[in-house]
Amino acid sequence: MSSIKNLKIPGKKITVWPQWLTALAISLETIVSGLANGWASPYLAQLISAEADVSLKMTDIEASWMASLLSFGRVIGAFIGAFCQEYTGLKTVLLLSGLPLICSWVLSICATSILWLYLSRFCSGLGSGIMWPTMSLYLSEIANPAIRGSLISFNVSIASLGMFLGNVMGPYLSMEMFAYVSLVPNVLFMILFSLIPESPYHYVLHGNIDKAEASLKWFQREADMKAKMQEFQDFVNGANTSILTKFKDFLLPVNLKNILILFGLNLFVQTSSFTTINAYAEIIVINAKVNITPSIVVMALCFSTVVAGFIAIFVVDKFGRKNLLILSSIGVTISYLALGLHFYLLSLNFDPEKLTWLPITSLLSFNLFVSYGLATVPSTLLGEMFPANLKNLASLCIFSTNALLTFVFVKCFQPFVNLTGETIVFWSYGLFVLGAVPYVMYLIPETTGKSLLEIQQSIKNKLYDLSKSKL
Repeated sequence: MSSIKNLKIPGKKITVWPQWLTALAISLETIVSGLANGWASPYLAQLISAEADVSLKMTDIEASWMASLLSFGRVIGAFIGAFCQEYTGLKTVLLLSGLPLICSWVLSICATSILWLYLSRFCSGLGSGIMWPTMSLYLSEIANPAIRGSLISFNVSIASLGMFLGNVMGPYLSMEMFAYVSLVPNVLFMILFSLIPESPYHYVLHGNIDKAEASLKWFQREADMKAKMQEFQDFVNGANTSILTKFKDFLLPVNLKNILILFGLNLFVQTSSFTTINAYAEIIVINAKVNITPSIVVMALCFSTVVAGFIAIFVVDKFGRKNLLILSSIGVTISYLALGLHFYLLSLNFDPEKLTWLPITSLLSFNLFVSYGLATVPSTLLGEMFPANLKNLASLCIFSTNALLTFVFVKCFQPFVNLTGETIVFWSYGLFVLGAVPYVMYLIPETTGKSLLEIQQSIKNKLYDLSKSKL
């Protein structure tokens, strides 16, 4: 990762601290989304436990709904966010995402029944569903190409920090106090981010050149204004069209191919089941019969995710998107196979105390490798692979299907375990994720270091060369 103050490029120095300051402001909201994800592991374990001293209790089936409602809310949130992006700027939509997240914490504070918690989890998903695709698009538009991947990976990693903090606070704070703490960064985000400019692309798209130049001067202070404004004009050319025209463009081979490629990649991401493992982390550790306090193990696992995520910030713009995805997929596969092996050995009546190192190492390895690529790179690619007129529609398709897949995987995890056992579940996940290696090698384009306009030109040139070779 380059210096937060400036970026050295041969022949000139470019100030990037305004872009990092923007990413830091947005990170207050991503940490809240992470806290919402981190809430599940400690509190689900308490709510289904007969021994835990909590006022509300639930069954395993109710717990599976509680774990998955956040993902269902993300589906609805993705649609709301995409609709709002058509009429307002990305900045306004990001600010809008803070409102349902605030509502979720208020509902958690006031909860007197399981229904209140269901609504709280749904609102958390709603806010996250609005925020995540918008965050990727906004940062991809305001960032210098040399740090674009780092800015987006930074916010994904900050969400992991939120999950870690959620797992640390969960065993020691009541649900009410957890919600009060989580409201603080939520409110700070809405105050601080309101002071950040809108993306210059948005102003160019709507013909407001003066505001576009002012925004560009704030984000990229040494930029060649004339050349940059022309680049923006070229990129957004034709973007302000009717929805019917956008659908027609969306079905063009180059765009349809890209949406299918990213959908396939996200299918592998969801099979890695990062959200599922996080939601059921403490329950998995308990079932693994380790001789260490489960909550401490989960904290260590979440901390490893934070460390790996921040390492990814340093390498995503140096080693390339494809290399990180391949490394991540191989590591996740090995981790799942090892975790499945642990439960297989338990079924053969091996001594759990002698096997304690195996599930902990497997889960630790899983968290590290999934954070290097599968949990971070797809969000970066979404902001890079589509022309300006289709970015909103593409983000809607990818994030809504992504959230729907997450909902299905989280909801079906416990029934799948009940039906086949942990061994088959984890081995199935691992073998499927292994398929991501050839998929990434042959289908995912390398976008590292390219401007948004250069990426589009590269994609079009590749499609032209392919069609020419068939003639």
